Amino acid sequence: VLLDCGIDPETRDSEQQTPLSVASRHNRLDAVKLLIEDERVDVNSIDRNGRTALSFACGYGHVEVVRLLLGDTKVDPN
Repeated sequence: VLLDCGIDPETRDSEQQTPLSVASRHNRLDAVKLLIEDERVDVNSIDRNGRTALSFACGYGHVEVVRLLLGDTKVDPN
């Protein structure tokens, strides 16, 4: 929906989280897939606490999101 409305996919909230981080945290596999396909999205961006989309997915046990992120060559697993 954000992308269809022309919203910048790198927009950050008060915690400096991007839509990709929020989607990863909430196990929104469909949204994560769309966002990582968008070349404007920094898949390794960090929030104010140093967390990434991958760290959220790992921390919340969202295995399918973790697999999807790790399948993207741009994602830094470290």
